[in-house]
Amino acid sequence: MSQVLEAEPWDHTPKGSPYWLEFRRQANRLCDETIAVHYDDVRADLWFQKELPKLDVEGRGMDTSQQWERARRQHLVRGRPKAPEDSSDFVEFFVESRGGNKWYLARGDEMHCAAEAAATKENIPKARKAQIVRRLRDKYNALDDSSCVRCKRDLERMSQ
Repeated sequence: MSQVLEAEPWDHTPKGSPYWLEFRRQANRLCDETIAVHYDDVRADLWFQKELPKLDVEGRGMDTSQQWERARRQHLVRGRPKAPEDSSDFVEFFVESRGGNKWYLARGDEMHCAAEAAATKENIPKARKAQIVRRLRDKYNALDDSSCVRCKRDLERMSQ
């Protein structure tokens, strides 16, 4: 057995299906545009409008919000297959709002900005918004802008 392993190099990195790699690429594009992606952002996007109904291949009658939730959890969060050039790790988090918890998807290294963007989308009053943003940043260890890739990129743009 050891001779076979030595003779044949085998790449053990997960490849993912082409569909899910494209799905992940499109989720990255949405994160570039909106920082914190909510189902409303997905529903408004043309690519996802076309592709989400295709996920119900088993005929379970799932609506697109359930399909997005399932795809988000099973194919986008940490430890899932991604293309070699894709360095992003997604995290899912919720914001407490009037209508209950609203789930969001963001890149882990952009949680400093994503926490504030998600709270802003929920139209939370300023005093409560600051508390929610602080709690999210604390939970995801994104307390200062030095750990945020988006903040660093914005600072570089302003300095040019």
